[in-house]
Amino acid sequence: MTYKYLLFPIAMLAIVSCSLSDSYNKGDVIAVVYDRELYSKDMQSEMPSSLSKSDSADWADNYIHNWVTNELLLRKADNFLSDQDKDVEHELEEYRKFLLIYRYKKEITRVQLDTIVTDKDIENLRPDLKGEVSEQNRDTLVQAMFFKFPWRRVNVNTLIDFSKEKDYEKILQYGKSNAEETVNNTDEWIKLSDVTKLVPTDDDISIDYFSDNNYLSAEDQDYYYFLCITKQKETEAPISQTVYENADLDELKRIIINRRKKELLQNIENEAINTAEVSNSIKYIQN
Repeated sequence: MTYKYLLFPIAMLAIVSCSLSDSYNKGDVIAVVYDRELYSKDMQSEMPSSLSKSDSADWADNYIHNWVTNELLLRKADNFLSDQDKDVEHELEEYRKFLLIYRYKKEITRVQLDTIVTDKDIENLRPDLKGEVSEQNRDTLVQAMFFKFPWRRVNVNTLIDFSKEKDYEKILQYGKSNAEETVNNTDEWIKLSDVTKLVPTDDDISIDYFSDNNYLSAEDQDYYYFLCITKQKETEAPISQTVYENADLDELKRIIINRRKKELLQNIENEAINTAEVSNSIKYIQN
């Protein structure tokens, strides 16, 4: 059975219905799975405001379909798993810590990072870049998966665990079930520089970034972006021009700001440790 035609009238009703004056009213019930109900207000709170009417209808149909599927699978999981397996308090707490630290770093960077780059800064950078040319004169080809998740439909720890386990099939299925946008290039080779553009980050990403892990992530107010590299290889022929020779002014400014950002965050970590050590707030207890 095709969900789109079954759910389209309900989805459209939810989209065009007026907001009720009672702020606690959840709106109309638009789907029911056993004793679980999905309300129009819950769906509207997650719908991107930039969508057209046609795209909104498609988005709503997909959202309802995913909600129904997840509720059914959740019911099966609840009946199948042991109480120990269903205890996710630790994972939730780790996820909360991850979000708080990530958002703290993002906000402190916004407030404290010096983004003014002078001509002298650029001239001082060029000799430094020259030493990096030999490591950057080859392009890298990769196979990868990219997903764009609404915040309420992603568990970051789950994705990271799958990545550490290199369980790419689970990552792909999780993305297909929860992501708003999916790009799957696991059966073809593409340039690393092309695929990293999908992730909205100011960091200068090279293949060295993936030496310790196989994923790159970023976030904004509405979405969590996740790129997973499944395979990588160097091209046979070197790139004809180096970063040093070919970089334009904007690229050089970006490199400078990225270095400042890394230094700022490292200094904040060091300061936190030093302050705690001076006040004897850190204790290592050996059993």
